[in-house]
Amino acid sequence: MSITLDEVRAEALFAGDLQPSEHPPPERVRRSVTGMLRRYGAAWCAARMAQEFGDHPEWAAARMAWALRVVRDCYAGAARARTRCRPARLRRVAPTEPAGRVERVRCRYPTRRYRHALERRNRWC
Repeated sequence: MSITLDEVRAEALFAGDLQPSEHPPPERVRRSVTGMLRRYGAAWCAARMAQEFGDHPEWAAARMAWALRVVRDCYAGAARARTRCRPARLRRVAPTEPAGRVERVRCRYPTRRYRHALERRNRWC
């Protein structure tokens, strides 16, 4: 199962204390999402959301729909992070160089480094 960054942000917003009736501005939503993810982590936010879906499914479905809509609106201009690397691409080193000289372009999102950062961050739960 693939989880997108927007879904993780929506889970953090769901678990946070912002309410739909407040109509929070984008900056406040971003601060709330960042604070929840830094303070508790993505796993805690997902567990909190699952607990609410078990206790109050109708209310939780409406709140999750609101959270997804708000996150997509607030982070619409943000760059989408890839979850998997593409095969290595080749590019010319310089436009004046002969066509035979190329170098490999390194993936911007190496999964090994990302996983290591997650393990380090969740070590002290």
